[in-house]
Amino acid sequence: MRARRYAGVAVLFGLTLAAGRGACAAEGSAKTPSGANSSRHELKVRIQSIDDHRGEFKAEVAGRRETFRVESSRDLRHLQEGDLVIVTVERREGNDVVTEIRAAALSGRILRINERGREMTIAAEGHDEVYGVEDQKLFGDLREGDKIRFEFEERPGGKKVITALH
Repeated sequence: MRARRYAGVAVLFGLTLAAGRGACAAEGSAKTPSGANSSRHELKVRIQSIDDHRGEFKAEVAGRRETFRVESSRDLRHLQEGDLVIVTVERREGNDVVTEIRAAALSGRILRINERGREMTIAAEGHDEVYGVEDQKLFGDLREGDKIRFEFEERPGGKKVITALH
């Protein structure tokens, strides 16, 4: 079995080899859409600093500070230090380049709770979406109508799963 290194994180068949599962779920999880030989992967990172003139940002990935170059400096306009984001990194002409950046944490209002099915329907960013819930304890004292801030990961098959509540 071969491990590949992307931005300082070893990826083995789509799994991040870092400081354990807990660190992966919070910051630094990765996936490889079409297996370990793919040149495209995703990382969950926390933005540390932004240099829009150079088209770069520094971010924490699984407890390590890494520098990322973006395909377009326009992608940096909406970022702020401390943001938790998911970046898509592709190999281009021998270099790793960030081709997409999207929020990993959202705010929304709970419309429906399905504890048995481990799902919540949340109104966020102008539309309703069903999210899986990784840990049953996250349901806690939540009720329909509550406003929440949450982190999520997109899992294989496109399912979005809530990994943390704030």
